[in-house]
Amino acid sequence: MIGGEHIYREALPIAQRIYLTTIHMTVDGGHARFPDFDKSQWHKTSETFFKAGAGDSADYTITVWDRL
Repeated sequence: MIGGEHIYREALPIAQRIYLTTIHMTVDGGHARFPDFDKSQWHKTSETFFKAGAGDSADYTITVWDRL
């Protein structure tokens, strides 16, 4: 298996920090998604919402998670 989701899943056990970008829109046919993870093992360090700007097609949120 090749692709973003597989790479995320393989790296998650050794990651110490996650920078997770959530795009606030629905996309048909998208295949790669960040895998579910046990949030009890992580601390949400920050969460910042951004309105779509010039050249952007959607609002988005960047969330930083640090491993406990």
